[in-house]
Amino acid sequence: MGIAICALLIVTLFLKVLLLTSRVKMPRLNLALNVAIVPLLVLFLLNLVLELM
Repeated sequence: MGIAICALLIVTLFLKVLLLTSRVKMPRLNLALNVAIVPLLVLFLLNLVLELM
């Protein structure tokens, strides 16, 4: 489960960087990526804390 969360987080952050560096403005995709990053970060940190316990 942790590997899947980490992979999703990496892909989401990669897409966010691509969107920020491109000249094309896609407000819906930007909003969707912003909404997706927050729960993925929470799940990643929760998984990390549980692994360390």
